[in-house]
Amino acid sequence: MKFTSLSSLVILSLGLSSFAQAQHRDSQEHGRDGHRDRGRDHAPPPHVESPETRFGHNEYRDNHNHFDHSGKPPIFAPIPRHWDAPRPGVSLNLSFRSGYYGYGLDWRDSSFRYRFYVFDYPKVNPAFSPWYYYPQLPGYVDAGKVSFNPAPLRTDVGRREAYDSRTDHLDKDLSNAILDLTDAVEKGDTKLSGQLVPRGYNVVVDPPTGRSYRMNSDDFYGLFSDMTAITRTRTFEVTEVQEGRDWAQVYARHDFDDPWGRSTTEYVRVTLEYAKNGFRIAELATSRRSL
Repeated sequence: MKFTSLSSLVILSLGLSSFAQAQHRDSQEHGRDGHRDRGRDHAPPPHVESPETRFGHNEYRDNHNHFDHSGKPPIFAPIPRHWDAPRPGVSLNLSFRSGYYGYGLDWRDSSFRYRFYVFDYPKVNPAFSPWYYYPQLPGYVDAGKVSFNPAPLRTDVGRREAYDSRTDHLDKDLSNAILDLTDAVEKGDTKLSGQLVPRGYNVVVDPPTGRSYRMNSDDFYGLFSDMTAITRTRTFEVTEVQEGRDWAQVYARHDFDDPWGRSTTEYVRVTLEYAKNGFRIAELATSRRSL
């Protein structure tokens, strides 16, 4: 009887040890997901509706996909970052984008989520997309859907510091938002994008050229989701963070493959503001150079 009890104890101990090892391996395999801790008050994540509910259906009927397997990749001429329409009598020799270059010939305008792209350069009142230098995405948005030159955000942020997800000591909500942002871009996760861009507010967009503008969050959600879901991202590396009480600015390097398989780099700055149970995207800026 004693032998049986001892054997049972040994088996139980081995079982507990195996379970602990499995839990440890599972934690390691999940990587940064294991570091998530939702909410300042440990509130559950808000309900996120189906992406299709917010995207709606676009009414595109044409095809502006210029991709050609046999053709050479285009060269997008650099344009001054804060260029605006020239004044009367001023001549500027600038060459602007037209259409987009999908990752294949089967891509059509109707495949995009955002419903208000402009596919060719509008000579009057252009509104540049933040993805102007992403060849797989259209270069312009409908100026009638945005408000130009919005008032600057009154952010309360501290010193700009290097960021490392393995050692960060940021506010838990901010840390979670940064991890969600990284996963949304690297994994093309539209649900995470929806958490970062909820309904009912406005987002400021500072494109790599042209005037900044403001758009409603549902429109921005479609615009942002197109980039994250379509782009063949290699890495989205958050390099620096400025943390404030209810605001933060996140600086990242976005490395992705263009439609011709070339490695391409864009730089992104995301301003986050705290609202209710988490941070949301308040502003997005992009540039070919570090911001």
